Amino acid sequence: MKKYTQEELQVTFEKKTILLNGLLIERQETDEETVKKLKAAHYHRLEVITKMEQTDEKLSLRLLNEEIERIDFELQKLWGFPENSNYHRWWEVPKCVCPKMDNRDNYGTKYRIIVENCPIHSLKKENEKST
Repeated sequence: MKKYTQEELQVTFEKKTILLNGLLIERQETDEETVKKLKAAHYHRLEVITKMEQTDEKLSLRLLNEEIERIDFELQKLWGFPENSNYHRWWEVPKCVCPKMDNRDNYGTKYRIIVENCPIHSLKKENEKST
């Protein structure tokens, strides 16, 4: 199995960089082709995050967030884990105003704390008024 350098595990889009987990690659016995796919998926995810940072339009944010969720499922599959949204860090996307610590505490469960004014996760429609 190939040993990767830190540079080989790095994914950069514009000024954003992530580093694939080399220990997890070894533990999961991830082949080179899958590492390439992981890097491509992370690159796409960074690209979508950048687009989210550049807009305040709620519909665009929600559609981009759906793309993030698709990518997160793809990443779970590539890493060899079951596809499970309970293990997505959904509250970390740009413009989300849902409580970070509370949702971090609920990570791995089905429970989510979503605030009414979150432009991404609120179930409230654009044309509804607050009471």
